Amino acid sequence: MSLVIGDFDVATIQATIFTPGLSFSHARVLAFILSDWGDVFNGEPVSLPSPGEEIPIQIPRIIIPSADNKYKIEAAPARLNIFWLRSKKEDDVSVNEFYNMVPGIFKGYRSLTGAQVGRIAAVLARLINSDNPANIISNKFCRTELKESIFKKAESFELHCHKKYKLCNKYNVNSWVRCKTGLFGPRENNQKALIVEQDINTLNEELNKLNFTDSEITTFYNIIIDEMNSIFSKYFPSEN
Repeated sequence: MSLVIGDFDVATIQATIFTPGLSFSHARVLAFILSDWGDVFNGEPVSLPSPGEEIPIQIPRIIIPSADNKYKIEAAPARLNIFWLRSKKEDDVSVNEFYNMVPGIFKGYRSLTGAQVGRIAAVLARLINSDNPANIISNKFCRTELKESIFKKAESFELHCHKKYKLCNKYNVNSWVRCKTGLFGPRENNQKALIVEQDINTLNEELNKLNFTDSEITTFYNIIIDEMNSIFSKYFPSEN
C-alpha cells in the first residue's frame, strides 16, 4: 500500500508556548480568553481553584473548549496550549489557518501577563484508517526477513525518530516523528488507524535563556507547516 500525504486526515494540531517564571493571574487570564477569544473558545470553562504549592506549574489552571469541542485552550503557569481536535471523520480544518491564528492569541497573552517565552512548540498528528496499520509500518520500514519473522502478525507497532538541527538558520529545534498504530473515532466505534505524529519544538536547555518576541513566534508558526510537510513527504514520498 503506497501512501502519500494527501491520503491522511489531520487528527490533532497543537501550538504551545512555555513561560518560565510567570506569575499567573487566574482571573485576568480567564477574562482575557473569554473577552478576546470567546468566539472560538465558547464552551463551558473548567478551572482549578487558586494554585497551591502542591499543584505542578505544568498543570492547566484553566481549560476552555469550543462549543463543538474542535478547539481547546489550556492555561498553566508554565505553558499555554492551543489545540484543534478531530472528533469525527467529517471534521475538517486548515492547518495553515490554525497556525496563522495562534500567534495572535500568544501576543495578547504576553501583553497581558508580561510572560517570558522560553520555548515554542508545534505538534501535528495525521491518520489514516486501516484494518492492519502495524503491517503498513513494518512493510514500509522493515527488512523483508524481519517483517516476515519477528514482526509478523504484530498488533501494535511504533517507529520513533528524533533529530536536532537549526530550523531556517534561526531556531534550534528538536524534531520528533512517530509512526504508530492507534485507534480513532467515538469510543463505541473506534477504528484502527496509522497515526503519524510530528513534534517540532525549541530546546528545553534554552528555556531560561531565551525570550522569543512576538515576531519570532509568528515566524516560527509561519514556517512550521512547510517544514512538517517536507519531513512527512520523506517518510511517505510521492511516486514519480
